[in-house]
Amino acid sequence: MGNSPFTGNGGIREAPYGLRKIDYAVNAARKFVAQLMSTDDNFAVSAFSSDYTLVQGFTSNEPAVHSSIASLPRRIGSGTAFRDALLMSSVEFLQHAHRDRPWILILITDGDDNSSQSTTSQCAEMLRKWNGPDSNFGFMLGVGHDVNSAVMQQLARSSGMMYIPIENAEVLEIIFAVIALQVVSGQQISLASLTDGSGSEAIWARVRQYEAVRRQPMDVLFCIDVSPSMLESH
Repeated sequence: MGNSPFTGNGGIREAPYGLRKIDYAVNAARKFVAQLMSTDDNFAVSAFSSDYTLVQGFTSNEPAVHSSIASLPRRIGSGTAFRDALLMSSVEFLQHAHRDRPWILILITDGDDNSSQSTTSQCAEMLRKWNGPDSNFGFMLGVGHDVNSAVMQQLARSSGMMYIPIENAEVLEIIFAVIALQVVSGQQISLASLTDGSGSEAIWARVRQYEAVRRQPMDVLFCIDVSPSMLESH
């Protein structure tokens, strides 16, 4: 997967004033679960600041997944360790996910890594193990201007992940919809081509069209930054 810059334009409507970056992340993840999760899927939720926490292990219990995502604003820590978070998320897949189905890893962060014990090369090596099958999808979403895009792009190139820089947190919902479309279609989707003003609902309608034909069960893990800056408005 390559790099796909994406900014907050293209007719996407502003969300209500006062929402924080963590709120946009929570809302986007919960919409993804509500629209995509079936009883055959397993979802997991993790949070990271300077430490990594597995909030919910892989489960087919949709209410438990929603509850875990909703709890993230109450888990704010200090620092940012996204390399450690990616590494630990990969280990969680390798140890507990089904190896006969697609794996989807979605990480959201809004800052540079200042707390990881692992190096970029160590993280990339583990991600390559995770990303071996062609059916796996890995996405790193960098929100705002404090993300070190050069490091994220380097990690993406060396690991096979996709790095998506995002100007404003309010577009996270449409980004998640595009990710879902890419996953169910099995094709590389151009993010820019979908910003035609129709919003996320039109993209979710396309997702449902693919799902009506056939969709293999999948294992999904959200890895969401809960550092203090995520409490800031976008």
